[in-house]
Amino acid sequence: MCGINGVVSLQPILEPRRIIQQMNRLVHHRGPDDNGTWVASSQNLAMGMQRLAIVDINTGYQPMLIDNLALVFNGEIYNYQYLKKFLQSKGLSFVTESDTEVIIQGFKYWGIAVCQHLEGMFAFSLYDQNTKQLYLARDINGEKPLYYTIGKQCCIWASELKSLKYAYQELLGELPPINPEALYLYFSLTFIPAPFSIYQSIAKLEPAHYLQLDTTLMQYKKVAYWAFSSAVAHDLTYSQAQKQIQTLVTESITQQLQADVPLGVYLSGGVDSSIVASIAQANRPHKASIKTFSVGFENPHFDESKRAQQVANYLGTQHHCFVLTYRQLAEEIEEVILHFDEPFADSSALPSYFLAKNTRQYVKVALTGDGADEVFGGYNRYAMPYYGAKYRQIISSEKYHRRLKSFLSQLPFRGKLHRFLEAVGGSSQEDILQVGTLGFSPLVLSSILKSNWHIPSLFLSQQLSEYSPYSVLQQARYWDKSIALEGDMLTKVDRTSMMASLECRSPFLAKSLWEFTHQLPDDYLIYQGKHKRILKETFADRLPSGFFNLPKHGFEVPVGQWLSHELQPELLRLTSMDFLLNQAIFDALPLQNAIRSMLHYPGYYSFKLWSLFCFQKWYEKNY
Repeated sequence: MCGINGVVSLQPILEPRRIIQQMNRLVHHRGPDDNGTWVASSQNLAMGMQRLAIVDINTGYQPMLIDNLALVFNGEIYNYQYLKKFLQSKGLSFVTESDTEVIIQGFKYWGIAVCQHLEGMFAFSLYDQNTKQLYLARDINGEKPLYYTIGKQCCIWASELKSLKYAYQELLGELPPINPEALYLYFSLTFIPAPFSIYQSIAKLEPAHYLQLDTTLMQYKKVAYWAFSSAVAHDLTYSQAQKQIQTLVTESITQQLQADVPLGVYLSGGVDSSIVASIAQANRPHKASIKTFSVGFENPHFDESKRAQQVANYLGTQHHCFVLTYRQLAEEIEEVILHFDEPFADSSALPSYFLAKNTRQYVKVALTGDGADEVFGGYNRYAMPYYGAKYRQIISSEKYHRRLKSFLSQLPFRGKLHRFLEAVGGSSQEDILQVGTLGFSPLVLSSILKSNWHIPSLFLSQQLSEYSPYSVLQQARYWDKSIALEGDMLTKVDRTSMMASLECRSPFLAKSLWEFTHQLPDDYLIYQGKHKRILKETFADRLPSGFFNLPKHGFEVPVGQWLSHELQPELLRLTSMDFLLNQAIFDALPLQNAIRSMLHYPGYYSFKLWSLFCFQKWYEKNY
């Protein structure tokens, strides 16, 4: 696991090694074990990395140079041993035991199509000194980040924005401006999805894509190297599908237990992490029980630590629970918020960092249950299009729909019915779009953003339209994969774990599982209200009886409560009249009125309030 950086220009770069070394220092947390730089003889291209040594600790140094190919790579290739044996059978010889070299030797055999053969999480830059072509590539889920900017004279890329911004200012002498469309997406979603970043001239490479740059002309093309095949159901009975799921899940978890350093499992007490812990414990590479880690909360409404302890006791793992209080987080809230380098308002980043920081005291790698909800249909919101269609049959008139919403808005409480009525749209695709946008509605954004900053984006609806040939459930899952998984969940996990120099792995995000579940009938995933049906029923015998029937909890913290109490003075300072007038992004009075209204129901409006708080903290630091 690493942080990678690079620059290339049409002209020789002044002090390229110094620039790369500083880019490396800014992401030291991503790889404190080692660092390296490489500068081409022409002085117009340089690459660097910070290394967190996990596999082949003694010989996997980077940048790696073999036969005029130079590579820096962030991530883990889980099938590298299989690929290495295949490539050796084709006459290619290896000088290290690392997965890094497998990418180089694979490139020599397949070209950039090597990406199609890699099972793992990765972002890499590879430069071919013979052809003067630079390749940037990212894994199919976007587990590892990769930002880039390409101008007429130069290209800069990096794992984190802080490095790229530094080089941008060094080479171009300015700070990139805010992108109004990205701003609109942020306040709609509470995060910014690829290919956008908060900056106008900086992009994120999308998952399952590579970028090929001709460094002699500064011309490039971007190519998707993987996508779902057309949706054809497997001709499998349910029991046959269960056997295949058992094989694929077990293989993925077992494969990801490979490491030359101590390894453990995040155990929240939920279904997904409990399955991972169970299989990891049964297939652990050493005699000692696997270590498991969870975070507990003082507030019992958010606390699942007892369930995690029960699972750990049942499995016989070495369990560690870290109890989180507001006092423990108070001094680090701002540091965590700002670590993302752009506005990011998933409040579960706070306990995620707390868990990573404490877990790092015991292990260097942690397996997680992330991705199972997307792959197996676990989110409650996946039922939204179904219930939305039923609702539209009953309430067929838009007039009655508005009247019902108006009536409920007068009641002194907010709950699931309010959320449902706010989300339900005129079609199933609108339902998916609205239930997936946790931030402000288009109507509210039009009232609080100044006209020059109110740039509505069609990006989300365009993404959803690409999935129209699929079933409604598949559309919802794939929309999550392309938008929320990369932009929110995996961004949160990567930044908070790397902030603590901990590697997190997500076995449920294996390509083989995506491809297999993509072809299953919908009722294998959700049936009679049971979400993740095939996953739960396949592994029901591994955990206590009735465990899978327990209610689902999210990994949440009470930010609504904090913003109405401990953090309210800071929220009000950041949205004061003077601050807003100087900022000139928001219409001050409508925004202040909206905040006062939302603070009456801070729990219900926590996503919106937190997105404002995080944006203002980011803006204050950067502008």
